[in-house]
Amino acid sequence: MMPTTGPFMPVGLAGRAGAGKDTCADVLTHTHGFARIAFADAVRVELAHSFGVDIRLFIERTHKETPTNELRVSRCNEPLFIDLARALGYSGDTSLSPRLAMRLWATEFRRSHFGDDYWVRQAHETYEQAIRHGWRRVVFTDLRHLVEAAYLHQLGGEIWRVRRSSTDSVPATHDSEREVELILPDREICNEGSLTDLAGAAHTTYLTAKVLRASHEHFLGAAESQPATQPN
Repeated sequence: MMPTTGPFMPVGLAGRAGAGKDTCADVLTHTHGFARIAFADAVRVELAHSFGVDIRLFIERTHKETPTNELRVSRCNEPLFIDLARALGYSGDTSLSPRLAMRLWATEFRRSHFGDDYWVRQAHETYEQAIRHGWRRVVFTDLRHLVEAAYLHQLGGEIWRVRRSSTDSVPATHDSEREVELILPDREICNEGSLTDLAGAAHTTYLTAKVLRASHEHFLGAAESQPATQPN
């Protein structure tokens, strides 16, 4: 379902791993007609190509934390990544888990050597395609960095923080986990109950944001339609 009317609404979901961002994104895409984009989409594509593996390895949650020989450091076809991994203490024989491989590739490799906004630039290309095809609502499912938050606000969008005490209380072990705590959200969604409760909270948050955004756009439209006053 692609909405071609209604308020223009880019939304970015921020939160720790396991907080419930994907469930909230499911509600927005399946119920409210949002296009779905993840900054990590391009990470998965690049890794799958560089290691010669099925991209589903980086999508399926059941094995995301399990080291696999398919992601042995020496199998990568990018010499700079291998050098970086070795500098961080991972030998060529080290088997990485999908999650660790994604973190190393996204942050220590691409962001550190090709610019903090590397993944923002990749995601923006996908966003522009969605807008050209008529989408008015877009959800970015995985905000973790301040540069991504700044990008969402530059688009005129909102940041929603999904909070869950069991994940928020886990000590941060990576820059992406530490930096997400510095992002100031526009709204917060509390995930302390069932999946049904979380889906309901996401639905309510969307309806609230939709009403406020529609009112704001109506106000701006009315103001623009008024004749300009001339100075005395």
